Amino acid sequence: MTLSVDSKIFLAAVLLLWGISQLRSLFFWLYLWQLKEYHIGRFLDHFRTFKGERIFLNPLFFGKLVLWGVSVIFPLIWPVTLLFYISEAGRALLHVFKKNVLKPVLTTKTLFLLFGGLLCLKFFIRFLWDTNLGADSLLPWLLFFDIVSPLIFSLVVLVFQPFAVLGRRKIIEQAKKKRAQFPSLKVVGITGSYGKTSTKEFLALILSKKFKVLKTKEHQNSEVGISRCILQELNESHEVFVCEMGAYTKGGIHLLCSIARPSVGILTGLNEQHMATFGSQENIIKAKFELIRDLPQGGVAILNADNDLIRSNATAQMKDAKVQSQIFCSAKEKTEVFAEDIQEKKDSLAFKVHVEEEQVQFHIPFGGKHNVQNLLVAIACAKNLGMSMRDIANACKDIPQELNGLRAQKSSHGFEVIDSSYSANPDGVLADIEHLGFWKGKKVIVMPCLIELGKASQEVHRRIGKKIAEVCDLVILTSRDRIEDIQQGAKESGMKEESILFMENPQEIYEKIKALCKEGDVVLLEGRVPLRLTSQLLP
Repeated sequence: MTLSVDSKIFLAAVLLLWGISQLRSLFFWLYLWQLKEYHIGRFLDHFRTFKGERIFLNPLFFGKLVLWGVSVIFPLIWPVTLLFYISEAGRALLHVFKKNVLKPVLTTKTLFLLFGGLLCLKFFIRFLWDTNLGADSLLPWLLFFDIVSPLIFSLVVLVFQPFAVLGRRKIIEQAKKKRAQFPSLKVVGITGSYGKTSTKEFLALILSKKFKVLKTKEHQNSEVGISRCILQELNESHEVFVCEMGAYTKGGIHLLCSIARPSVGILTGLNEQHMATFGSQENIIKAKFELIRDLPQGGVAILNADNDLIRSNATAQMKDAKVQSQIFCSAKEKTEVFAEDIQEKKDSLAFKVHVEEEQVQFHIPFGGKHNVQNLLVAIACAKNLGMSMRDIANACKDIPQELNGLRAQKSSHGFEVIDSSYSANPDGVLADIEHLGFWKGKKVIVMPCLIELGKASQEVHRRIGKKIAEVCDLVILTSRDRIEDIQQGAKESGMKEESILFMENPQEIYEKIKALCKEGDVVLLEGRVPLRLTSQLLP
């Protein structure tokens, strides 16, 4: 059938409206894959969360299914489908106008994926155009593609993965070859379920007082990130490379060690973080201890002895290690390196560190007792690399507050706001809540429920709820996933139900806080809270 000019114009207009809505869908799915670092386990785990479930279990998606089924049987209802895509295109353009479109960060990989997604749209549109379909036959096809588009765009990602793997292997091999050119380079590997970034930053700053130091940047703890750091930044002037190492499965740290070749390994702490991808606590323990087992003959293992999982598993996990020495660090008992007389204030820490026969007083220009553990392993490492305790203590005086992970600022309304939006693990959350105890006024915490905790999620959120009740006057939860568990833990510790709120809208959260808090009060933004809320509260 040959379409008239008017029909062709109508067809072009319909495809344009439909294409606008599909572009928004393409951006979203590539954003989600990138957010989960293209890790299939993390991507699938997202659909176990409330937000993940709502992607498909919502009236709009069910409406599409019903509309498609009805339009196949009764083609004459096509005007309803047309009106639907007019509204969808309008909604997509409104999100663009409000700058609310979820889209991936542009990288070489995402550009390829966008091109692949656009090719799928182009071929489908071309197919429909060449078949000269009328409106009654065209719109069911558009609905069908719309419904299966998450699968199509995800297949684009998965089809590209073999090429990404080849590119990744090439980068890794290049990084290994370059790393081999620096045999005298001292490399410190840092891993754990929490505390990696703070420890890396503390250690890099301390060591920079004596050595030329290279460190991995923020979000550069994967095999590609570490490889690029080596390829792009490592040069002959560097004496020490401080390398943060992250992984989601067993064998991941082993791969990172083969790239960076650390001679010193720091294990900061272990907990339930990423249990959904590791599968069990046992797998997490084995995976993180890969760093220690991969150290070369004469290597040095530095471990946080205050972490129960490290302390109880160290002997078994290190029986085949080739390390020359093990340095346990503690803020609770006497070990190779330990702290005592810890004095914590809202904006400072003071403690005495014992190393061998030395006793040195440390003064840190920020609070947070949990930082003592991260500082101790950094101090032990700096001492092992040849710095004097006096030089290390002087260097610690210069650590800026922002490296603490807790950035406290005055809001435009007079109350203080603590931004800990980088934190996303149970121990970090509990430590941040405990730190709120130094404020005299009302204490409010805004946070989402934690993700990727697997079967440990229920117990972890109950524990968080109990700590919230002990310290805070109000909690505003921005996601639904484990609200019941947090509520149960909070109620068990005496918090009233009306002090536990669920609010998703950033503007509503802002208005609630503005009405409740005054000068002398404090608001803790914990984890991935909406950026719009952060920008409203902080100048």
